[in-house]
Amino acid sequence: MEDLSRTVTALTDIIAVNGKRADTYLSLSEKAEHPDLKSVFSHYAKQAKHFINNLSNWRSAYGGYAVVDKKKNGSTWSAVRSLLGRSRNMIGQCDQVEHEALKAYKSVLALSVIPTAALADIQRQAKEIEKAIEHLKSLKDQPELAQQ
Repeated sequence: MEDLSRTVTALTDIIAVNGKRADTYLSLSEKAEHPDLKSVFSHYAKQAKHFINNLSNWRSAYGGYAVVDKKKNGSTWSAVRSLLGRSRNMIGQCDQVEHEALKAYKSVLALSVIPTAALADIQRQAKEIEKAIEHLKSLKDQPELAQQ
């Protein structure tokens, strides 16, 4: 029973991380002037929302609640505003959010309580976040985008 509780808690943690990703990318897609950046930010916002839905289904299957707990995720917008103030550019903000997400995923993957069925999805999502980090790194090398 305790393992299920730890599983639900771990899933809730990475759902919250994806909530932060989605909020950040949505905010930046509204502010971006370059169409390529708007597209990238919109893509990752949709990806984060998809991850939330998938993880919420797993959390529900293991006895948790299906909807993101607003109390746990309530400070997301203030965290996004804080992040926006600290970073110098949009791609840098995204890079920071993705590294935080990857750290959370690695912590969850290190747990031995995640059932095999959910583990495969979490591993796949972690790989997608690693790809996003690499993609953002390549965008930094494009001067017209890096200045946004």
